[in-house]
Amino acid sequence: MNFNGLKISNFQLKLIYTRQNEFVDDLIRLAAGNETKRYEWETLAERHMHNMSDQLFVAFEKYFLTSNEVKKNAATETWTFSSSIFFAVTVVTTIGYGNPVPVTNIGRIWCILFSLLGIPLTLVTIADLDHHDDWEGVNTICHIIDNIVNVEMETDFFDGKSVLEIGFVTGLPSVYAFENGADEIAMHTIDKTSLELYCRPTLKRNTIPLNKTKVSCGTMEELRKFLGGKKYDIILAPDLLNRSEAEFDVIHEILHEGLSYDGICLFSCRTHYPNVDGSLNAFLQLVKRRREFEPIERWSSPKTDIIQQKVFQLTRSLF
Repeated sequence: MNFNGLKISNFQLKLIYTRQNEFVDDLIRLAAGNETKRYEWETLAERHMHNMSDQLFVAFEKYFLTSNEVKKNAATETWTFSSSIFFAVTVVTTIGYGNPVPVTNIGRIWCILFSLLGIPLTLVTIADLDHHDDWEGVNTICHIIDNIVNVEMETDFFDGKSVLEIGFVTGLPSVYAFENGADEIAMHTIDKTSLELYCRPTLKRNTIPLNKTKVSCGTMEELRKFLGGKKYDIILAPDLLNRSEAEFDVIHEILHEGLSYDGICLFSCRTHYPNVDGSLNAFLQLVKRRREFEPIERWSSPKTDIIQQKVFQLTRSLF
C-alpha cells in the first residue's frame, strides 16, 4: 500500500500478467514448432520463471501487493480513512511507519513535515493527560461543597469565611465559595503556569474582586511564606496527596499552621497514584500519629474503580 494508490498497483498487476502471457506465447510457439527437445523446454521455463519471480518479488516487497490481488488480477483500495488514521498515529507517536509508507519523494517530504508538527503536539497532549485525574479531584471537591450547601442545607457554610485553595489549584472551588458568601479567597499553585492558565482566567471570568483575592505560586516553603501566619476557616485541596510521601510531613505542618482552630479542610485524592509513592493510607497513618486532626471520609467512588477517588474532611482533634 502506498500513496500512489491503485494506479501503481494496477500497473504492477499488468506487468505480472504481461510476463505470464509471454510465457504462454513461448510455450505455444514451441508446441506449434513440434519441438521435442527437453533442453529447449527447460531453458524456456527457467528463463520465464526467473522473470516471473523477479516481478512478483518487486510487486510484493516494494509495492505491497497481496497474493489475493495477483490471483484475481484486481487491486483493492486499502488506503481507506481508517488506514490513513492508523498511518498518522504511527507517525506522530514515533512508532514509525510500517506497511503503509510513502514511496514518492513528495510523499516522504510531506510525511517528514507532518511528523515535525505532529510529534511535538502529541507529546504535549500526552503530557496534558496526566492532569486528567487532577481535574476529577477538582470536580469532586466542587460536588462535595455544592452538596454541603444545597443538599445538606448548610447555606451559611461559607458565610463570612476565609478560604484557602491548595493542591491542584484551578480557582473553581474558590469561586464557588466566594459566590456562596466567603469573605476572602486565597490560592497557591505549584507553578506559574497553573496560575496563569487556570487561576487568573477563572477569577477574571467570574468577576471576582481583586481586593478579595490573593494568589501565589511556588514550593511548599513559599506557601508557608504566603500564609505568613494567617489561619483560614476553610481549606479546599483537590488532589492534595498527588506527590511523594516524603512531602507529607510538610503538607501536614502547613495544614496545622494554616487552618483555624474551628476550621475545616476538605481534600480529594486517589487511594494511590501510579507515578508517585504517596498514598492515602500513608497520609492517614501520619495524621493518626500526629493526633492533631480528626479525619472523616465524606465521599468515595465505587469500590469497583481500579483506583478509588475519595474526599476526606479534617478538623482539629479535640484530644
